[in-house]
Amino acid sequence: MRQLLVEIDDETFEQIERLAPARSRMRSSFIRRAILEAIVRAEEHSTAEAYRRTPDSIKDAWFDPRVWEPAPPTARRRRK
Repeated sequence: MRQLLVEIDDETFEQIERLAPARSRMRSSFIRRAILEAIVRAEEHSTAEAYRRTPDSIKDAWFDPRVWEPAPPTARRRRK
């Protein structure tokens, strides 16, 4: 893993310390999850923006719902 040094203001530091204190070794995990969440949100925003610029046509949106539906259970015969 690589390390990243980040400076934050005192208020933000105090909030992080309350949520994920360093002594419980939760801070690094908390910060990693927050960064990953921000990356996912940015990617989702970028994808949504791309669809706003170039929406799918009705032809692109067609699909066969039978492909996604599970097959009905088959009846089993009882043995005598």
